[in-house]
Amino acid sequence: ETALSTYKSISADAPGQIIWSVAENYRFEPALIEGKKLIADIGKMMSVQVIVEGSMNSSNPYFSSSWRRSFTGGFILDMGVHFIAGLRMLVGCEVVSVSTMTSHVDLILPPPDNLSSVFHLENGCSGVFVMVVSSRSPKILWRVVGTNGTLQIERGFQGQHGYLVSLYDANGQCKSSFFPFSGVTEELKAFFNDVSENTLK
Repeated sequence: ETALSTYKSISADAPGQIIWSVAENYRFEPALIEGKKLIADIGKMMSVQVIVEGSMNSSNPYFSSSWRRSFTGGFILDMGVHFIAGLRMLVGCEVVSVSTMTSHVDLILPPPDNLSSVFHLENGCSGVFVMVVSSRSPKILWRVVGTNGTLQIERGFQGQHGYLVSLYDANGQCKSSFFPFSGVTEELKAFFNDVSENTLK
């Protein structure tokens, strides 16, 4: 609420339109940028899956953050917004409807800590979003199945800090590339380049 009211006060005084962006560092992740380029190769989208098995526990530096615990859905919302930003980046369109069920299993976490959703995209494709806040075997992936192949982006592949992008063609052949996790760094570079260019103007 504080962020939204601040945005409204800033945008009211701005000479041009300001867009409020949340978790948009995912627009700068090299793996998602590559995935967006490859999405055309799989043909018409038939199904999308976003699977998030997080590792939020007492050893995580964000675990004790008070603001994440002060409202219902703190970790689901805080973590989930990043993966939805990645979904929007990858498929290139918006989510138009969602149906969700939640549960609260791990009582050391604020409720809810588990979520299962079915969503519908504006391009007509549907998909699922499943999120477990604290898993013993963390995994994050986006998978888009198309008429001519499948694109999958998996984070944390074999313990590496980054993403494995895999494109499966119509014959089942797979081409994979690994990209480091660097969206925040790339976003800051873009921001400071933009500030420098505007300063020079």
